[in-house]
Amino acid sequence: FFIGGFASVILCDYFHPAWPNHLKHAIIHHDMHTSPFSVQELNAYLKLKIESDQILQDLHVAGEISNFKHHSSGHIYFTLKDPDSEISCAFFKNYNTLTLPFTPENGMQVVCRASVNVYAPRGVYQLIIKDITPVGKGSLQVAFEQLKKAFEHEGYFDESRKRPLPAYPKTIGVVTSPTSAAIQDILHILRRRHSNIRVLIAATPVQGEGAAAKIADAIDILNEHGGSDVIIVGRGGGSMEDLWEFNVPAVAHAIFRSHIPVISAVGHETDNTISDFVADVRAPTPSAAAELVVRDKTEMIRQIQEYAQRLHRAVSSIISDRHQKVSALSGKIPHPMTTIHQHMQYTDELHQRILLNMQRILDLKQHTLGAAAALLNALSPLSNIGRGYCIAEAKGQVIRSIRDVEIGDIVTVTVSDGYLGCKVQNKQDKVE
Repeated sequence: FFIGGFASVILCDYFHPAWPNHLKHAIIHHDMHTSPFSVQELNAYLKLKIESDQILQDLHVAGEISNFKHHSSGHIYFTLKDPDSEISCAFFKNYNTLTLPFTPENGMQVVCRASVNVYAPRGVYQLIIKDITPVGKGSLQVAFEQLKKAFEHEGYFDESRKRPLPAYPKTIGVVTSPTSAAIQDILHILRRRHSNIRVLIAATPVQGEGAAAKIADAIDILNEHGGSDVIIVGRGGGSMEDLWEFNVPAVAHAIFRSHIPVISAVGHETDNTISDFVADVRAPTPSAAAELVVRDKTEMIRQIQEYAQRLHRAVSSIISDRHQKVSALSGKIPHPMTTIHQHMQYTDELHQRILLNMQRILDLKQHTLGAAAALLNALSPLSNIGRGYCIAEAKGQVIRSIRDVEIGDIVTVTVSDGYLGCKVQNKQDKVE
């Protein structure tokens, strides 16, 4: 801030563009000793003084975040405080979308790079934030912890949804850079352990701006068109910044929605990314992922041979055991022909008993029939006819009275050896 003949020229460079000319003129030519400032002039003057101080335009301020608010416009507002004081802060969208990988929270201790600004309409001063760094941890570490907490809350890490790897995959999809050492390590191990495996490489950058979206697209493409039995997603080691694309939500979402089991193999054994927690299996390195997904062919043959030997021993043991049991039981079980002969003899006895019973029944029935026949014969009219009697019938009925016929009726008379046709010539009542 300059005082003297050049004051008007220098001051004009710091005036707000929206200030009217009369306000600029009043500040430049104001005589503080002869007339009072208006409120507007005072706030404008203070704004000019503060914003012309280079120290106040690029400084670092430490404190605790409170009253945090992320406005729908994308701007962030909060209060930065310490035990004795506080100041309002504004973190505008054009800054926070470029420099802020994590979400500030109430109670977080931070160091803000900012400039001091006066909001003239209300006469308050505030910090215009350019960047925020958490105290004690890097911003990427804080962002990682926030993402991990959010995805864990949404169930992305649940063990119940994770699938086992196929025991004998025929096709393996690999999402990584085609020029990286990681792909060379994976291919070398796959060829060494099982040369018949089919490998589909979904080439994608694994570092730098926009890499996360391409990694997610590669996972989706293998799910839609690759026919893979399992997918390896990974890259070699590096700094947290180098590995950050595997912490971006787009990659986590792609792994989560994959219907093919996914192995995350990012960095070295000590590195952890969000993709490691979402994937079905985490491998410490890309080489370890290749060893996990494909069993050594030689080891498989050896194990099959071992299974065959164990199966042969088990079957032989079962057969021997069954043979011993049969031998032990054979002395207790009678010879089948003995049993058959016994059943044949028993059948003959039953047959004889049936014949005797049938004969007794037949004799009884014949006796009963003879008695019934004798009784029937005694009661039969034919028996009387045989003794000289006859039966007279007229009009199909037996004649029992002279009133049953009329003079001239034809009467049929049954005798012992035939029939007689007679004609009634007279009727005479029986004389008592």
